[in-house]
Order: sequence, then structure tokens, then C-alpha cells
Amino acid sequence: MKTITLPELNAAVKRGEISPLYIIKGEDAYFKSRAAEIVKGLISSDFAVMNLSVYESRPDMAELLIALSTEPVFSEHRAVLVSEWTEKLSVKEKAALNGFFENPPEFSVLAVFDGADAFSESIQGGAAAKFAVTVDCKKADRSDIINWIKIKGARAGVLFDEAAAVRLAEFTRCDMTRVATETEKIIAFSDGRVSVADIESLVVPELEVQIFELANALSGTSPERAWGLLSSIERLGYKETHILGAVTAQFRRMYYSAESDETEYALAKKLGVKEFSVCASREAGRRYRPNVLKRCVEMLDEQEFLLKSGKISKDHMMRDIVARLISAK
Repeated sequence: MKTITLPELNAAVKRGEISPLYIIKGEDAYFKSRAAEIVKGLISSDFAVMNLSVYESRPDMAELLIALSTEPVFSEHRAVLVSEWTEKLSVKEKAALNGFFENPPEFSVLAVFDGADAFSESIQGGAAAKFAVTVDCKKADRSDIINWIKIKGARAGVLFDEAAAVRLAEFTRCDMTRVATETEKIIAFSDGRVSVADIESLVVPELEVQIFELANALSGTSPERAWGLLSSIERLGYKETHILGAVTAQFRRMYYSAESDETEYALAKKLGVKEFSVCASREAGRRYRPNVLKRCVEMLDEQEFLLKSGKISKDHMMRDIVARLISAK
């Protein structure tokens, strides 16, 4: 099976190079939605009702094959999208699908969003696999997202300062769905140039980003900045248990990253975060002496246990904890 990227899919479709079978994989919801739009774009919106079938989950095989075999109406193509395919095909279903792909109609296009590789594994070695094109919708790395923001702005006549694009990527945790939404919003409010100050006034950073900023301030040379960051987090209305849990998780990540000899890529996979998060956590963690950082993690674990068991009051709790973290440094 051939594998292509989302831009390659877009370019191929524009050239008229259309496969009868696309398998859309990856963890980025924004890129997967864009892949779906590209496939849907094969059908004129005026005739989509007659030529486009969308299934939220895997349909009955007989129904699927009927949809794929039905001649399109006032359209060159008929497209069928299956939003989530998480079960492997039975022997009978595999035979039926491969029989269809022995000689698929030129007008027919099937796009499957493959959950847990169930569909891909089911068609291995059959006729369907010969036509299958996998569209890789993995998450973009930080540098690609920063470039995307700048290019998107430039196309709209808006200049994003490099630092502003970096800040937007940080505030959105490189989540492309949110990056796209926030970029559109900023472009709409922009006077032609976007600065870091614009990002900070228009975009609300996710809690994890603010917690990282707080931990970074505590580990740096200006811990007094931590008080302002804590006030910002509290104003968002998060419960104390949520804030403490997030701070504890970040300090654990800092300790683990700082002490580990594994590569950032390996650690990111193990911790389920991006490499940038590991890199930044490692840098922040290494500003502490190892025994001091270990004591901070132990203190946070203890405070979280005491709070959840009702042995301490949540009133001013986070301010007391921040004061202890500042004095520990």
C-alpha cells in the first residue's frame, strides 16, 4: 500500500489522480477532517445528496458495496466515507470487498478512517490492498505548525512575527484544530501585523500551557512571576484539585525528564507528550538540584493526597504550595 501526506493527497486530486480507496490514519483530528473535505470535494455540493454517503461507523458490507457500485448522478464520482472502522473484516466480508476491487468502477471512491489499523490489516494481500492509498494524518511537529501559522497569515496579508507564531503554537499546545481556529480569529482582528502581545491578549492558553509557564517561572531566576501566573490560572475558574494535579504532573515530568538518559523522542512516546514538552520539561527540571526536585515532587504528592482525603483545606492551598516551591529553589 502506498502512503502519502495530506498535501500530497490534495495535489494528486487536483491533478486528477484519484484512487478508488483511501485509508486515512493518524492522531490529528484537524488533518483527518481536511482529508475528508478533499474527498468530499470530488462531488459538487449541488449533487452531494445523490452522490455522497457518509457512515459514522462501519456499515453492513452489502450496503457498502451497493453504495460504491451505484452509478453517480450528474457527477463524475460517487464517494463513500466511513468515519470510524474499528473492527476487522470477517472472511466472508473480506472476500466480498476484494471481489469488488478486482475491477472497481472508475467513478467509485471509498475513504475509510482506520481505527486501530483494523481495516488495513483486514485487506492485506487482497485486491483492495493493490488500490489502497494510506493518507498519513499524524500530528505536525512544532516547526511545521509555526510555518503553517506564518504562511496562513501571509496569504491573508497578515505578518506574524516569529515570536508571535511560536507563542501561538505554545498556547495551543500544537493542536492543529485549535491552531487553525485561533489563527483565523487573530487574522480577523489584526491590523496587518501580529506580535506576541497580540497573541497574549487574544488567545487563552490551555491549562497545561499555563501550568508549564508556572513551573518554568518557579524553576527560573524570577520566581516572583509565578504569583501572577497563579492568579491568571485561578481566574479561569479551575478547581484547586485540578490545578494541584496539573502542577504535580508537570513536576513529575520535569523530574523524570531531567533524570532520564533516554532521548527526547523515546521519552515523548513513553510519556504520551510531544518532544517539545519533554525538551522544555528537561530544561526546567535541570535548573533544580536532583534531590531538591525530588523533594518538591514528594511534597506535591503528599499535598494532593491530603487534599483528596479532606485532611487539609483548599482555601489558599495553592498559594501556600507555590510559596513552598519558591523557598525550595
